[in-house]
Amino acid sequence: MKKYLIILIAAIFFAQAQSLAQTDSRNRTPETVIADALAQMPAKDSRSYSLLMGEMASTGSAGILQIASTMNYDDGKTSAGEYALQGLASYVMTPEGGRHRDEVRKGLKLAIGRSGDVRKKRFLIASLALCATPADLPDLIAIANDKELEDAAVAAISGMKDSGGAIVGFVRTSDAERAVLAKLIKSCGLTECSDLLASWTDGADDATKAAIYDAIAAALKKERLSKWTASLF
Repeated sequence: MKKYLIILIAAIFFAQAQSLAQTDSRNRTPETVIADALAQMPAKDSRSYSLLMGEMASTGSAGILQIASTMNYDDGKTSAGEYALQGLASYVMTPEGGRHRDEVRKGLKLAIGRSGDVRKKRFLIASLALCATPADLPDLIAIANDKELEDAAVAAISGMKDSGGAIVGFVRTSDAERAVLAKLIKSCGLTECSDLLASWTDGADDATKAAIYDAIAAALKKERLSKWTASLF
């Protein structure tokens, strides 16, 4: 009996510790942190902005999902959730917020997958573009296979920061739809991948061929421009 009593007491203390771990310095749950912050968006000044971003970022991917769930477009105005998500995506690219980048990226990708609203998805993709890494390439390419989201996903990849040569390597090894890859080659100016384009035309449908030819034309134009520029010096 004594043994079971000890186990019960230990379980109670563990539950209390878990509960405390899920609250902030003001004893607020993540849900309350998000609700409080959204009520103050847009922030009144830069100090308030940094404080709110830090608090929301600390709630992790769950906080991102909660913010996304509040977004609606019934009144046609920019919602507090939109201010918050774009702010967070930018905040995690700063030295101060960098430690939260992975969780914000994770939350945005989860929110994209769970939303049934195309406009919201496009906004979330644009937010992800602000903080994406090469690790997000497979997810963004998968999103680009949705015709309603293709341009948003390609734009997100094109604007990706600190990608280095990752996009080139991805295009060369990816088994994604070639129409999407051709648009990515054009959008990113990947002349290093232009050799792939001609080989993709065999058996391609008209839409894919159009994307390939468009990318080839862009690559040739860029190459001619580079040669012309070089001739001036």
